Amino acid sequence: MQMLQQPSVSSLLLALKECGSARDLLRGRIVHGDAIQSGLAADIFVATTLVSMYSKCGSMADARKVFDAMPSRNLVSWTALMLGYAQNGEPELALGLFQQLQHCATSLDRSTLLAALTACRNLAAKGQECESLRRSCLEKGADIHCLAAKNGLEEDIFVASSLVDMYVKCGSLVDALRVFRGIPRNNVVSWTAMVFGYVQNGEFATGLALFARMQLEGCDPGDQTFVAAIKACSGLAAKEEGRKRYGCKVVVKEKSLEKGRVIHSQAANCGCDQFVTSSLVEMYLKCGSVVDARRVFDGIPRKNVVSWTTLILGYVQVGRPMVALELFALMQQEGCSPDAKTFVVALQACASLAAMEDEDEGKTKKSSKSLLLRKGTSIHFQAVQAGFSSDVFLGSSLINMYAKCGSILRAQEVFDLMKFHDVVSWTTLILGYAQNGEGEHALLLFQIALDKNLVNSQSFVAALKACTSPLEGLEDADGKLLKLERGMAVHSEAARRGYEPDIFVASTLVDFYAMCGSLEDASRVFNRMEKHNSVTWKAMLQACVHNGEAETALHLFACMNLEGFVPDSGAFSVALKACSSTGALEVGRSLHRELRISGLMDDTMVANCLLDFYGKCGSMVEAQEVFNSISSRDVISWTSLIAGYSQRGEIDRVFCLLRDMRDDGLDPNKVTLLAVLSACSHAGLVDRELEHYHCVIDMLGRANQLEEAVAMVKSMPHKANVVTWTIVLTACRKWKNVEVGRIAFESLLRLDSRHTAAHDLMANILENTQDNAAGF
Repeated sequence: MQMLQQPSVSSLLLALKECGSARDLLRGRIVHGDAIQSGLAADIFVATTLVSMYSKCGSMADARKVFDAMPSRNLVSWTALMLGYAQNGEPELALGLFQQLQHCATSLDRSTLLAALTACRNLAAKGQECESLRRSCLEKGADIHCLAAKNGLEEDIFVASSLVDMYVKCGSLVDALRVFRGIPRNNVVSWTAMVFGYVQNGEFATGLALFARMQLEGCDPGDQTFVAAIKACSGLAAKEEGRKRYGCKVVVKEKSLEKGRVIHSQAANCGCDQFVTSSLVEMYLKCGSVVDARRVFDGIPRKNVVSWTTLILGYVQVGRPMVALELFALMQQEGCSPDAKTFVVALQACASLAAMEDEDEGKTKKSSKSLLLRKGTSIHFQAVQAGFSSDVFLGSSLINMYAKCGSILRAQEVFDLMKFHDVVSWTTLILGYAQNGEGEHALLLFQIALDKNLVNSQSFVAALKACTSPLEGLEDADGKLLKLERGMAVHSEAARRGYEPDIFVASTLVDFYAMCGSLEDASRVFNRMEKHNSVTWKAMLQACVHNGEAETALHLFACMNLEGFVPDSGAFSVALKACSSTGALEVGRSLHRELRISGLMDDTMVANCLLDFYGKCGSMVEAQEVFNSISSRDVISWTSLIAGYSQRGEIDRVFCLLRDMRDDGLDPNKVTLLAVLSACSHAGLVDRELEHYHCVIDMLGRANQLEEAVAMVKSMPHKANVVTWTIVLTACRKWKNVEVGRIAFESLLRLDSRHTAAHDLMANILENTQDNAAGF
């Protein structure tokens, strides 16, 4: 009988190292069994390699079991277990081991210090939102730094680079820079750590300057350095005002885009890995260049979940959520499974689309709220099936999606099922109730969150928005007074907890007091702010206009310029509204000249405000010139021009524009239709007025605004006839609306009980509705 050959120490070490490199836990356990059988498991080299293998395979319980069973340990053994804990999400245990080691080791080597610094860095990164934890990590890191100096390793390039990275993660750029400057010859690791440090601390321009200097000093950037530089461009884009292009949604940040393209060119020459390409996609989208982002993405040979998610998120952020949802479906068709973050982004797309439908009622709606709710529910089901139901970020995104789609009860159900509630989930639910008109319930939840100390600045913003919700059973004056009292209570609590200076809280307070008619309180909040930005200036300007103080708003706008603050598109828009309400034609013309110089005329919102201003001032020649210059006209553009001609009684021009507007693919909204009817009234077209009402009702029906169509029928000065209700019923057939269809059908039968077409139309509506229900 042939005897099996006993494994040697060297063969066991080789096999264990291969298992660790391959992350092959199953084979590693088999080799461990061989080591036990051969009696070599207690060998210090084998045992240490076992600790390392189990750590690399992510099984820290096995690694600790081997470590605890070792008859003797050396520095390498301790370091292997420390590094395992540090790299497997348990840096606290790694630092605990390091503290124990210091009591039994006379000296420390490079590997041990690197493991300790990795643990310190990872713990700081883990607690980015917790200032006290970052301070604690900084103290621990400084102690490790002292030990490195004591052991003569402070200038070691690997230790020094790790020190730079650790100080950056702990938020101390001063210490990081001090170590960096002390390194005789910096390498790509230390340079990259410093570039990342400036970027992570919001000093994007400095980060890019360091990136350029690195190359001037002869150090070639690595993939991570390019990622840091690209993220710096993304950060600059977030701060840049930008200009609107390709329609009214995408804002192009030209300066940041130019810098990003240069870095892209450099990275392409060096070869881009997945992290670089994903960062490029994100950067191009944040700079507003959808074309560049898609070109980079399409060039990725093997797209992973990170690159897909980055692209989908980018489309949500540039205001194209429909495309984002299409990409989410395409991603799965191409065999890439979404992760938790992808599901979060897909839900954000649903929520954004729902919000856009609320704001943009004039455009033809591609999907109703009910369809969006079905889509969001489907994504919810997929996420649960994929095993992400306990993810806290997913929970908050689900609450937001359901609330935006008008299903606050489902949002509450998701919240109730969550095992853990954080500040974000509480704030999202409070805001959801506020947005759905249930302000009292939102404030009740806010009080509970306060008691649990689970609030932040955005929680106060949500509570202030809840204070503006309609109050049942109260007249306007009483309602305003109660809203004001509630808002003041929230304001007082925000001040007590130190949130009043927050830029978002302050801006919301200004808006809130303005809506309640208390311009004095709004001004008091504004004047107490240490510094202002575009958001707060715009809030105060709007407060003045909202409360009939247009001249004060124009004075503030002038002060804004005198203080050296360059007005953005939002500030110009409010100033133009102030000019419209006061009829200040010459002031508005001067603003028009400033807009041409600043290059903001490409902004559709600004152009619309300018168009509305000229129309209200009766200067239709200038209004028409502005209209002709708008590259991407929306419902507001057309309505402003129609309203201007309507005020002048130019009825033929009004109806001509109305036809052109529909030919341009846009349906009129309530304001457009009011302007058209006003033109009819001004022109004295009593005989033709019913015909015009029919035209407007037909437009509402085509735009799926069926309830508005019925409301207009009932409010007409003329009695509705068979033609009127047939128009409504025909629209109900198109949109398969049974409820409104019954109203039109019954009204038709009262006028003509033998109306054959009415029976046919209603039967068709009911048949199509049943078919759809069966199919769904």
